[in-house]
Amino acid sequence: MDIEQQLKKVADRYREQGYQVVLRPGPDDLPPFAKDFKVEIVATRADGGVVASVKASAKDFETDRELSRYAEVIGKYPHWRYDVFAVAPPEASPPEDKRETRDLTEAEIGKALDAADRLFREGYAPQSVIAAWAAAEAAMRHRLRAQGGKAGWGAMPRGMLNELVSSGALSSSDYRRFLDLSHLRNVIVHGFSVPDIDPSAVQFITNTTRQLLAEANAVERAC
Repeated sequence: MDIEQQLKKVADRYREQGYQVVLRPGPDDLPPFAKDFKVEIVATRADGGVVASVKASAKDFETDRELSRYAEVIGKYPHWRYDVFAVAPPEASPPEDKRETRDLTEAEIGKALDAADRLFREGYAPQSVIAAWAAAEAAMRHRLRAQGGKAGWGAMPRGMLNELVSSGALSSSDYRRFLDLSHLRNVIVHGFSVPDIDPSAVQFITNTTRQLLAEANAVERAC
């Protein structure tokens, strides 16, 4: 699926949420504070709007120096948000044979996060990243199901992140951080040389995972 098809899929997701969507908006389509933005989507409805950048890969976000400015400007307007999407080719799905697989419970996710913290303190930074990332994926599934989404065996991280940011459950800045860390995770699990790991990386994953779990519980209690 090419970038234009992926872009239309993102637009359809906004339409399903009740937004009026413009693809490849020009200055006249954008809100007054964003007339000079070069973005792929603007979506509006009665309670606010979204400006979205849709790129072919996470690498494109690293080279686009305007994104941080866009996020800063839009952050000043409470009824608007800035979403970002990387629509690289789909990740390979897990094997179809899912015998004896089940999702982690909230308690098990908590233990995995505690183990990740302990591994980092003891000097096992790569293993800590993997443990934290696994817990994060489990928490993403919990959060998506709490808001009525479908997330089980076969739900891939990038797709879940896209769903979370488009629903407002994950901020654009946290989304970009997860995309950056997904590269680190891949370097580790595929056996390449691991760069120095910033302690804030593991802390970000564990803190955000705990936040997703807390929000999932809050949403479920409100239902």
